[in-house]
Amino acid sequence: MGAVHLQTMKHLIIAILTLLLVGCFESNQSNEVKPIEWKEIPLAYAKGFKVFEHDSLHMIQVLDPDNHQLLHEVIVSPTMIDIDNQKKVLGNGIVSFASSHTGAMVLLDALDRMKGVSYKKYVYNEKVRALIDSGAFSEFGELAQLNVEELVNQEVDLLFSSSRVNELKHHEVLNKSNIGMLSVFEWREMHPLGRAEWIKFYGYLLRKSEKANQIFEDSKKAYDLVKSETKNSDKRVLMGNDYKGTWYMPGGNSFMAVFLKDVGANYFWFNDSTTGSIPLNIEVVIENHLDDEIWINPGMARTLEELSMTNHQYTSFNAFQKGEVYNYIKRVREDGGNDFWEAGIYQPHHILKDYQILFYNQSLKDLHFYQKLQ
Repeated sequence: MGAVHLQTMKHLIIAILTLLLVGCFESNQSNEVKPIEWKEIPLAYAKGFKVFEHDSLHMIQVLDPDNHQLLHEVIVSPTMIDIDNQKKVLGNGIVSFASSHTGAMVLLDALDRMKGVSYKKYVYNEKVRALIDSGAFSEFGELAQLNVEELVNQEVDLLFSSSRVNELKHHEVLNKSNIGMLSVFEWREMHPLGRAEWIKFYGYLLRKSEKANQIFEDSKKAYDLVKSETKNSDKRVLMGNDYKGTWYMPGGNSFMAVFLKDVGANYFWFNDSTTGSIPLNIEVVIENHLDDEIWINPGMARTLEELSMTNHQYTSFNAFQKGEVYNYIKRVREDGGNDFWEAGIYQPHHILKDYQILFYNQSLKDLHFYQKLQ
């Protein structure tokens, strides 16, 4: 009887220990942090960044335009911006170092989140220029020559760069400060609507995604409408200009070539596969474009006289002789700020509409960015 009782007690103890171990295991499992299940938000055209969501959080991934590898991973919560799991900033002290950055902040009504720009001379928007004049915004100079102490003193917490931030001269010093840095590569997108869609990058970053999405959808709708109205123009077009002995002609798969294709232009280089510019000598340009009916984007010239002074050979082109030369100088400041590169990045429908006007002989008074050189 004693042996049976002892055996029963042994089984009872084993059962109790088993229950305790199972309970501990289940408890440990329940205390484990489960990875966030991110859901990707699809983008229509942009290739250089991705957006994901989970409850009230958003994750933005910025990709290297050369190899599509991850450059930045940004987690945006309702109160904080976590950059690469290294910097946590509020995003209330932003400095813009490119026209496109400034344009996005203006369109999103986010100027209250900014501390300044590089130089006033690069700004077109009147509100931003007024904020600089009043002292509310500062001019911080070139990105490569930053005064880090001044950034800290003015409570700057986020910089946008059009290059890789780890290549910046002051990268290490900035990295030790509480200033976040993000590379923005909208200018590497090959489709106008791809560049325009980067408004969503700023929208999700600054918790203004609804406004950003609406801006993009409105522009896309207007762009598609203009595209649907075009046929095929007989006008042959010359693009670009000679710079120090080399004429940089937009390649057949370049950003500018997409506009020309979508407006039905007659462009000699459509069969070329270059995504950037084709470097040509002026003799090749004369051979293929001497008789073209229209010339677009002839450098920085604002008048025909100014254009002819940069290269006397320009006067031999048919488009020059007939005065059919156009440049994006209608919305430009005397000191250089140009809305084509500021708001125009996110409003490609205005650019396409301008081309429609030029190629199909519509009223020049309706041009938005472009102007005829006199």
